[in-house]
Amino acid sequence: MKKRQKTYIKENFIDVIYSLVNAYERSRKVPDKDKIKIITPINGAYSGYFLNKVQFEDPRDGKIYKDEWKRTHIDDEEDRLKVIRKINKRIQDYNKFVKEHEEELGLDRIGEQKYYQSSEYPEWSLTLYLSYPTLKKTDEVIPTRTINSNWFYQKATKIPREEFVLRFNKTIYDWIIDMLPQSFNDSSTKFLSDKHILFEPKLEFENWFMKNGILLNDAPSLFDDFEKEDEEGISELEILQNSDIAKTKKIKELRHQVKLVKEPYRARIQKMNEEGSLQTWIDENCRKKNGKMNWAMMGRQLGCDPQTAQRVLKETGLTYLFNDSKNTYLE
Repeated sequence: MKKRQKTYIKENFIDVIYSLVNAYERSRKVPDKDKIKIITPINGAYSGYFLNKVQFEDPRDGKIYKDEWKRTHIDDEEDRLKVIRKINKRIQDYNKFVKEHEEELGLDRIGEQKYYQSSEYPEWSLTLYLSYPTLKKTDEVIPTRTINSNWFYQKATKIPREEFVLRFNKTIYDWIIDMLPQSFNDSSTKFLSDKHILFEPKLEFENWFMKNGILLNDAPSLFDDFEKEDEEGISELEILQNSDIAKTKKIKELRHQVKLVKEPYRARIQKMNEEGSLQTWIDENCRKKNGKMNWAMMGRQLGCDPQTAQRVLKETGLTYLFNDSKNTYLE
């Protein structure tokens, strides 16, 4: 535990935790620390660098600065870091100007402010797909979070994605246990008060391991050694950065995520389909007395027009739910 504690501090684990729960949503300087109580395990991990290029448009003169790096071997990050740090230097210089601009205006003339701070590009970015919570229902579409951590990024480059996900979740679970009072770091954790901020997070991670049939106490963490056995064990993150096929897949995944956010009715259908509750919902809310589909009612329920509701449901491929010509549903 002492070894882990040093790493927690050195690698700024708390920043990773805050990023996982979106605690920086309102302010990077003042995170919403209470959000720790909603932390959940992850189900997937990808490179945070969807594109191998960066750009910055200087608001002072509108000039655009672009640069890109070559996608080389995963262990060779020099070119990527060089490009990111070069563009970040421009952003830093601009932000310094903004600070001087704010100081010059003072509080009395702050309404005249023309320039605002720009965010720098992260050097060690990982995109993580969260799992749906088991203790509470949420309407959020498969949430994603981005962390910026050299320690986690380097681990991800050496470990296959599925194993990285497992080890990542065990690492965060160990962090939760280590954060509990010393008196709870044994079997007595089952008596942890439900008012404790880590009560639900602890259960969420235990539920994740149980749902996936993994013995939690035997599961390795990112602190444990990993040996690369053969070529099949190549890091999924490496494949993502070096394979055009993987890049195309990632593009499709991201486009799908954007589509779900813009079309909440589609996200709702997908979620019910994944949970196995779609048929029950349709039977209870969207059928006529003769058993046929009431598309108008479905559209009202989903918040879209009947034609859109019909198109989205057809995309699920569950034809027996709506094929009135064959009337297979009523057989």
